[in-house]
Amino acid sequence: MNQFRLLYVDYGLTWFVGSAFIGMLYDRTMIGLIGFAITIQAVAMLILF
Repeated sequence: MNQFRLLYVDYGLTWFVGSAFIGMLYDRTMIGLIGFAITIQAVAMLILF
């Protein structure tokens, strides 16, 4: 049971940090945000397929 709690905490923290990073990119530069989103999606596609 403890392992699942740790998994949820890790997932939540990662979600928060990612959201904060994307928000920071949105505030600074839209091109950076778009580049980051495209890069992350391309990496995910390479990993999943």
